[in-house]
Amino acid sequence: MNNLNLKNIQDIQIKLNSAEFTPQFAYRRNSIIYPLVCYVNNITSLFISKNYAPISTFIERAKQHIENNPSKAEWEPYYQLVENYLELMMQFISNEGNK
Repeated sequence: MNNLNLKNIQDIQIKLNSAEFTPQFAYRRNSIIYPLVCYVNNITSLFISKNYAPISTFIERAKQHIENNPSKAEWEPYYQLVENYLELMMQFISNEGNK
C-alpha cells in the first residue's frame, strides 16, 4: 500500500471519533449504533498495534451491522465515512496485512 493510502486511512481514523462525525449517543451501550462504533474502533486499535489478522473479522461484523441497521439521516455522514474506511482497510489487509 502506498503512502497516500496510509494517509487516507490515518485521516479517516482521526475523523471517526470526532464530534463532527460521531453520531449522538454512539457511546451508549443501549444505542443501536454502539456495536458499529465498537467494531470500527477495534479495527483501528488492531491496525495501530499491527495485529492485522483479526481485522477482517471486525470488518465483516461492521458490514453486517450496517446491512442490518440502515443509516438514519443523522448517521449518514458517519456511515459514509465508515464504509470508506472499511474499503480502505480491506485493501490494506489484502495488500499488506497478510505479509
